Order: sequence, then structure tokens, then C-alpha cells
Amino acid sequence: MEEDTILLFLGTPRQTIDEHFNEIRKYQNEKDWTCDRSDEHILEHSKHWISKSIEYEKECKELNIWFVDTSFNREKVLNYTLENIINDIENM
Repeated sequence: MEEDTILLFLGTPRQTIDEHFNEIRKYQNEKDWTCDRSDEHILEHSKHWISKSIEYEKECKELNIWFVDTSFNREKVLNYTLENIINDIENM
């Protein structure tokens, strides 16, 4: 990997399917892909995404890739992650 590259993965491995579904519905807006999808479709997406997030978190750990868990306190976690990215860039 390039020395001036920051690689990270965002996931929600600690959310339940219902928590993920509810967050999608709570924060979606008219431009989101989820707006015209049925609850069943979003629940299926949530099930798949949670499963993949768990898998990706394990793989990231094995590959020493930065995994950011946005399961809870998403805005706080993303702001903290952004601060770390800025620090990393300044130190490159």
C-alpha cells in the first residue's frame, strides 16, 4: 500500500437488524435509495449489511486495515475518525 494512502472501512457490526433498519428509516431523505423501498427490502438489506460488517471487521483486523465501527454514536465516531485522518495527513 502507498505510504500516502489512508484506507479504512466503515461498518455496523454491533447493531441488531432492527436497530440498523430503524436508523435507515430515521435518517433517510427523499434522495436516498431507501425511500422507495419496502420495509421488507430494507430489513433484508440490514440483515446482509450486519452480517458483512461482522465479516469485514474480522478481515480488517487480520489485514491491519483501519475498521471504524459506526454502530452507535455515529456522528461522534465519524467526527473522531475525521480528526484522526486530518492528523495522519498532517503527519505524512
